[in-house]
Amino acid sequence: MAATMIDLTQFPHRTEFSGTSEENVAFAKTFWQSVQLHPPMESRLVSSDIRQRLKVAAPRSQVKVVRQVPKDEAPDLKKFFVRAKTIEKMEEIQRLNKLSQCREEDLQRLQRQRQERIRKDLGSRERRMQSAPACLSHSKSLTQVNETLEAVEEIKQLDIPDYDSDE
Repeated sequence: MAATMIDLTQFPHRTEFSGTSEENVAFAKTFWQSVQLHPPMESRLVSSDIRQRLKVAAPRSQVKVVRQVPKDEAPDLKKFFVRAKTIEKMEEIQRLNKLSQCREEDLQRLQRQRQERIRKDLGSRERRMQSAPACLSHSKSLTQVNETLEAVEEIKQLDIPDYDSDE
């Protein structure tokens, strides 16, 4: 159910309080002004609501990061860290070398398999060519017959009306 709003100020008929006291007229005006609906907060261009206002950004200040370096760092501790870092780098290099070797082995295996396939294919071609000269002319005629049959089937699939028949 939709509510409709009627602006009573546009109509010439107004309610007048005649023969009543000023106090009753003031109460009536107050009542009707309280009943008058104000537009919703969203429809106002500017709201006096504090929450609408953007927060003020804090003034920028440059923060300096100071790292404290211990003055009396033990030389043995430095040597330990250098040795540990070197060991980590060596382990990483060994891991990368191992991956590289595996990759090379995979590539070599693929190359061997390819060469083997080519060798087998060439051998089977040679065997086919030795037995093919007797059947070569026959195979050409078979392909021509197959092509012709395919063309006939394509024509049959077309819905061409028969014009010779008198129906």
